[in-house]
Amino acid sequence: MNKKKLSILTAIIAISTCSISKTASAAPSKILTFTNMPVWDYHQRNYDKHGNLRISTAKTTFNLNNEEEKASYIPMFKVDEVELNSPINIQCELKTDEQKDWFEKINKVTLEDATKNPSLERNLEFEKSGNKIIIKGNQKALDNNKLHTIKIYSEGKDWASISVNIVQAEPIKVLVSYPMNPRTGEDVRFKLDNFNYAILNPVNRVFLTHNNVRKELVKFKDYHVISEYITVYAENVDTEEGNLLEPGKYTLEIYADGFKKAEKDFEVIKNEVIASEKNNSKDNIKIKPVTSKITNKEIKPSSVDTLSSASVGSSKGADNSGSEETSGASIIMQTNLIYNHDLLANALILNELGLGTEESEGIAKRFELNTISWDAVMNEDGTHINDFRDYLNAVKDAALKGDYLTYDEYLKNENSKEYKNRPYNVKEVLEDNLLGDAQNFRTVLGLETPSLEIKSAVMDKDLILESSDESYLKNIKSITINGGIKELDKSLYSIKDNQLIINSKVVKGDKIKISISATGYKDKVIETKLEKILDDISLKLEKEYKTGEDVIVTGLSEDFIKNINSIKLDGKLLLTKEQGGSSGNTYYEISENKLTLKSGLFKEDKNYKLEIDSKYYGKKEFEFNITKGDEKSNEKTEIIEEKKELPKIDVKIDSKSTFMKKYDIKFLNSGEWINNITGVSVNGVEYKSGLVWGDSKDRYAVYKSDNNIGIGYEGFKQNEDNIIKVKAKGYNDFTFIISKDGQIVLDKEEKESANIEEKSEVEKEIDFTNNISISKESILIKKYNIKFLNSEEWLKNITDISVNEVLYKSGLSWWESKERYAIYEADKTLAIGYESFNNEGENLIKIKSKGYKEYAFIIKGGKITLVQDEKKVESEDTNKEAVKNEESKKGESKEEIKEKEEAQKGENKESSINKDENKEDAKEKENGKVENKDGNKEEAKEVEEKVEVKEEDSKKEAEKQDVEKENKEVEENKQSAEKDFSGNIPTITKSFFGDKYDLKFLGEDEWLKNVESVYINDVEYEKKPLIWGDSAGRYNILESDSTIAIGIGNFNKDENIIKIKSKGYKECTFIIKDGKISLVK
Repeated sequence: MNKKKLSILTAIIAISTCSISKTASAAPSKILTFTNMPVWDYHQRNYDKHGNLRISTAKTTFNLNNEEEKASYIPMFKVDEVELNSPINIQCELKTDEQKDWFEKINKVTLEDATKNPSLERNLEFEKSGNKIIIKGNQKALDNNKLHTIKIYSEGKDWASISVNIVQAEPIKVLVSYPMNPRTGEDVRFKLDNFNYAILNPVNRVFLTHNNVRKELVKFKDYHVISEYITVYAENVDTEEGNLLEPGKYTLEIYADGFKKAEKDFEVIKNEVIASEKNNSKDNIKIKPVTSKITNKEIKPSSVDTLSSASVGSSKGADNSGSEETSGASIIMQTNLIYNHDLLANALILNELGLGTEESEGIAKRFELNTISWDAVMNEDGTHINDFRDYLNAVKDAALKGDYLTYDEYLKNENSKEYKNRPYNVKEVLEDNLLGDAQNFRTVLGLETPSLEIKSAVMDKDLILESSDESYLKNIKSITINGGIKELDKSLYSIKDNQLIINSKVVKGDKIKISISATGYKDKVIETKLEKILDDISLKLEKEYKTGEDVIVTGLSEDFIKNINSIKLDGKLLLTKEQGGSSGNTYYEISENKLTLKSGLFKEDKNYKLEIDSKYYGKKEFEFNITKGDEKSNEKTEIIEEKKELPKIDVKIDSKSTFMKKYDIKFLNSGEWINNITGVSVNGVEYKSGLVWGDSKDRYAVYKSDNNIGIGYEGFKQNEDNIIKVKAKGYNDFTFIISKDGQIVLDKEEKESANIEEKSEVEKEIDFTNNISISKESILIKKYNIKFLNSEEWLKNITDISVNEVLYKSGLSWWESKERYAIYEADKTLAIGYESFNNEGENLIKIKSKGYKEYAFIIKGGKITLVQDEKKVESEDTNKEAVKNEESKKGESKEEIKEKEEAQKGENKESSINKDENKEDAKEKENGKVENKDGNKEEAKEVEEKVEVKEEDSKKEAEKQDVEKENKEVEENKQSAEKDFSGNIPTITKSFFGDKYDLKFLGEDEWLKNVESVYINDVEYEKKPLIWGDSAGRYNILESDSTIAIGIGNFNKDENIIKIKSKGYKECTFIIKDGKISLVK
């Protein structure tokens, strides 16, 4: 038995032995390990049902019934698969009054995010009818075919989730691929047409029917899937039970998430070849199972059914950190994990008894297979940390003597070995084998902090915390606010007796998060909502009113008005004039703490009910009576409704999808306008409603909940402006232009309207003091994450970001981060790709946000600084331009400088000649009057002038030839100064899907780094990341792999000439033919 297995066996015996003892301190509380894990799993954040991040184990037992606990009032659901962009009908079985009450109180339906983070869920539009929940079709959140998880929320009760399979309209077409005439005993490969998916292969069940016997095939034992191919084995790899051993007709059924059921009838003919000559096809690969030494159960191999040849995990993937189908292609990282001792002991005991659950087996496998070293055992408060092996050996030795050694007894032994290493961050293994959020190891160590009671938490007032342990307060060494990294200045907090007092200057916003670090204690984090001192609100009419009159309501305060969420009259939501409520004079205005309800709202003499909902104040209701007015005045209020005034729409391109081939265009401040859109035209061509992958040309889709319109761009004019006109019922047409460079240009009327709104706004300012933090990320995306606390509105309204005067685009991804940025509102974070940054010096970031003044920041050496003086920004820009000009001069060769000086001399000389000629012309005109009197003199003068002109022309021609000769010499010198390519022929590899060549240039790092252009058959390729399905006409340089990747979508079938130019080197030419590469010398 190897040493690792022996250690594991010892661990099982010792841990199990300790767990049997009834002594309170018989065993340590936690076990510290060092382990391997995929980077995706480490960064996966897990949440409880209330949306809180999970950190530690909530329980140490396992549910042996494997039955999910579910509230009795949640009904059973029934839903069929649904075609893309169609409504989803969810049938609810409402048998009890509790279930009916849960159904009645449904207030929200969302689409669960892949990370299961509740804050990233997307709201879905829905309605209820009878006992059905109907989710409206054509919503952006549901615009791709896959298995979606829908969450249904009921007010004051638990939410419920249901899986819905949204399928593409076109079915999968199954074709026999190899062999074309299958014989008994041969594996058969099938090709799936119309089978497009993102990353994980969605095939989940496969059935085979023969002689009226239908059986389900087992993945990796009866079949496997790679890309769009599925191979059915002739026999099971374990049992050798036959699948395709008899001749006759077979029916194959394939079920895949996001697709309709696919079927294929095929025939297998009798194989006349002798049994020893079985099929030796390279596809006849059987994946043999591996058995766990702890659980004695099979460990499934990583699935390879993905769009790339790399292994990718099953549908559990990153959502299940301990999944036995963990991604085989994942980047592996190493980290420290903490196991709860009782949880681990229960998992090991259950598995030894053969009663293990999925969760307990996962924990045991993680402990057995992934652990590099078992480092330490520790008690609850972390005051004792001891060497794991030393402790286990002591327990084992005692057991051999018939004794039970408790952890307390071990600690009393003077030979007990302390573990002195201290990791920085740790994660705890949870009861379902997921991982808790990373926490600083200091939070695990130290005494439990005493409870801190909040005595006062009011906005803009001193916050007071009270503790029963004065020694804890005296040992406080630092305090941070709202997750910031900068410690609070000692002048901003004080300790008086048993109270901690936080200064009112930092007690801002709706809530506050206080992190306290005290010597000898675990770190303490307190979060609390801040109360608000409310104004007295008493609504009343300014006077009595009649029908047809504006109604003025008083009794509102400035703070109440500032926080108004909605105003309703008789249950109907009212709008301002700008929001589109001007039609029929039925809007409201607020001025000088007075609410004016316009006359169009009061056409009947009756009792009206006004309801104003304001943040912090709740709903304020007020009933009043309107009497009948003069009929003539009423007639005047009847306004003929024509076209509503367009709202002040702010238009911007949200994203451009190459996968869907569409623009997503966001229309902010659009109000009801976006709900009334009836049509979209591009360059006069009317587009159809309904936009799906594979059918986006001349189509559009309106995503109302996201204020977005998706417009397919396949029908757009290339290298020209495209005019888009949007029609909406009851409104004038809205016209804008997407310019040839992909920017939004407003139609003149809309532009003027937008400018009026912009000018009328007063630019707000933000206090960034102690509210900015920055971190650098390089594992997946090369970016800076800049967190702006208390700046949510400013962050949400960002319109432009530039770095060193280069305008960055919105949309940041792992394949495209250069000159890109992204805003994560939920995390209050701005991410900026840093690949184009100046690594040595400062980088100037300018940020524009609608309604706010422009701000500038400097990032240098991983630190960020706010530029508070605008003059400083201007001077930095000027200095950078001066440096840039100076550097460009330094970069010129002597020949280039001489060439410029000679050209300047030529210009000066030509200017002097022109001046002389002008003087001669003037002199000739002056003398002309005299010489005209004598014809001979005039004739002689003309001859003399012609001779002079001829001489001047000859002189210029000679000078021109001299300049050309010098230029030629300069160019020849420049070329001779360029270095030759070394002549090393690169290795060439064609990708799995045949869409690109990888040329590996070993030892050519300097040449590779300076590559400026790549031409294929005299066509210049664009330097861009190569995306599957979109690589034609592109190349990319992967310096870390010494590789140039070239898309081959536009290659010739026979021979292709590649010309590569690198700065400082002569151009080199290669030929690719029949998959081989040669250098043209």
